[in-house]
Amino acid sequence: MASSMIQSAAAAVVGPKLVRNFRFSWLVYGAVAYFGIRYLNKKGVMPKQTEFAMNAMNRGIDTAKEHLGLKQETPQPDNVVH
Repeated sequence: MASSMIQSAAAAVVGPKLVRNFRFSWLVYGAVAYFGIRYLNKKGVMPKQTEFAMNAMNRGIDTAKEHLGLKQETPQPDNVVH
């Protein structure tokens, strides 16, 4: 119980400071870079190593979505054997 109180108090203090100092322009730059690299990779312009970097970024994005509760589960067909 004390741990949750400490976490709540820390979030109340740190959260607003992070939001206030966060620059959304960096989020836009990152999204443009990500989709630009992804597009160039699909066109075959980028080297083969780019695929490994894209997979690592996608895993990181999936992990962040999972932690934030934004990840949607894709339905599995019933006839697939696992």
